[in-house]
Amino acid sequence: MLKEFRQMAEKIDTKVYKTKIRENVSIREAQYTRQLLSDYDKDCNGAQDYKVLLKEMEVL
Repeated sequence: MLKEFRQMAEKIDTKVYKTKIRENVSIREAQYTRQLLSDYDKDCNGAQDYKVLLKEMEVL
């Protein structure tokens, strides 16, 4: 299925990234309290996953 997503992304001139963001309680709690995840729990799995995504996107 990833192959199909990549092909479709190429057609519309966008990207599909490999990084998967794991769901966890800290993400939901940060949203509920309207805090940045990096401020709420920078060491949770979700925050680590977002850091990996940013590196993959070449933002970091």
